Amino acid sequence: MNAHFRPGRGELAHLERVSVDRSFHEILRSLEAIGAAGAALAVIRERVPDHEPEPAVFDAAVRFLTALNEGVPAEEALLSLHIRVLAILGFAPTLDRCVHCGKMPAPGRSASFDAARGGIVCRACGGGRLVLSGGALRRWVALQATSELPEQPWPDSERQEIHDALAQLDAHHATVSVRESTAVRMFMLRRG
Repeated sequence: MNAHFRPGRGELAHLERVSVDRSFHEILRSLEAIGAAGAALAVIRERVPDHEPEPAVFDAAVRFLTALNEGVPAEEALLSLHIRVLAILGFAPTLDRCVHCGKMPAPGRSASFDAARGGIVCRACGGGRLVLSGGALRRWVALQATSELPEQPWPDSERQEIHDALAQLDAHHATVSVRESTAVRMFMLRRG
């Protein structure tokens, strides 16, 4: 979409014209995809400051909408976008070592996650409130490093673990409004 504005009073601008370059009309055929798109925009709106261009986040959002338009699993795509946006903006949790002592978890093993402390915490340092399985941990680390979105549904347990960890991160580090938080929560509940 191309939008042309002219300055107005204060922070307001006047929209002069708009042209659509790409349409995501297939999303409109699925209430789940519509809900995921709305929840994704809430995640982005919460994290990107007004008047601060973030081209990488914009590109991630376009890839997300394209994937939804092509029928990828909506909840997995939403969780992937959420993880990717955190990584792009520098808010990704530490998942490769304990945030306190630096001890690395054994490959393929589960790890305790503590959003308040910003990542995984080994048992010797007190552990965390949530356990991420080896599969969920591997998936999250891979998603932070790539712009690819899942083409297949994830195992229910991994999807739930990642959802819970992201919800904890939001509760501890985000300033999400009640309306935005409710939009994301309602989408996830409809899936459950």
